[in-house]
Formats: sequence, C-alpha cells, structure tokens
Amino acid sequence: MVLIIPNSYIVSIKGQSGGQDVVNVIGIEKQFTTAADVAAKVGAAWKVANGPLAKMAQQYLFVEVKAMDISTGSGGVASSPQTGTGGAIGNLATNGACALVTYGAGTRSKSQRGRLYFGPLQEAMINSDGRTLATPQTFTDAFTAFNNKLTADGLTWVVLSRKLSTATTIAQIGTQSIIATQRRRIR
Repeated sequence: MVLIIPNSYIVSIKGQSGGQDVVNVIGIEKQFTTAADVAAKVGAAWKVANGPLAKMAQQYLFVEVKAMDISTGSGGVASSPQTGTGGAIGNLATNGACALVTYGAGTRSKSQRGRLYFGPLQEAMINSDGRTLATPQTFTDAFTAFNNKLTADGLTWVVLSRKLSTATTIAQIGTQSIIATQRRRIR
C-alpha cells in the first residue's frame, strides 16, 4: 500500500557526526510547489539564526535535505545538498545522546503527535547528573525558530499519519528534560 496524503512531503534532514549518519524526518505541507522547492526551503530553515543547526555540536556536518512528494503514488523526489557545521562549540558527549523534541496539534491523538531525536549533544548540554538536559528550552526555541522560518517561506510543518493518511499542522513544540538516546547512532 502506498501512502498518499494530498499536498504533503516527507522530508529527511541528513547530517553526519563521527562518520555516522544523523537523519531526522519531518512532514511538510504545501500546495502548488515541487519537492526541490520544499527541500531547499527546509534546508534554509534548518540553518536559520538560533535554529537547529546553531544548536548542534560543532562536530555535526550538515549534508543534505531530501523531499519526497506523497501527493500521488508517483510523486517526485528531490535532494538539496547542504553545507555547514553545528554552531555549539565544545566536547561531544556521545553520538547517541539526544534531546527528545516533541511536537503536535495539542491533542491526545497519537496520529497528531510527533517527535524527533535532536543531537548529538555536547557534554555542556547535559547536567552533571548525566540524565537531564541543562536547558531544554534552548531546543524548543530552536525548533520554534525553524517552524517560524518554514511558515515565512510558505511551508507548513505537519505530523503525517500513516494510519489515517492525514497531515496535522504543528501547534505545540516542546523538549523533554531527560536526555534521550538513539542506540543506532552509537554504533
């Protein structure tokens, strides 16, 4: 079965840290555009001042943004090569240490909520207890800036539901205070 959601795109944001791929996937909604346009605009939003790239560890290399049109079964796919490094200077904690950024429509519905593992984190971003983030609001603010740039460029950040074949606009962004790990990034 092919996932089809009108005016929607699955977008992967790819970077590298320590030779390991770091990929975040989000949903975007926009009428009357192309996958190439979406990929380029998401890349620009990732680099916005005080946005996600600015909060990444300096060891992170921004590589590409790829967008896939899921409006039809034969939608286009486009890649936008990117350059840049993380703006946070300091020692890397580990490639697996992440901030868990949550977003959604502000409802209980699992089909209207999403999350992404943002990292790798630096040692200074983690409290001395080794369990909690020093300033979780920093990541919420970075993704709010990212979302604002997307909106200014005419894109809508959405949660894509495979179960319901729907796209739900993001209304809330938050960051959990406890660090999250992605074991696949530790290998």
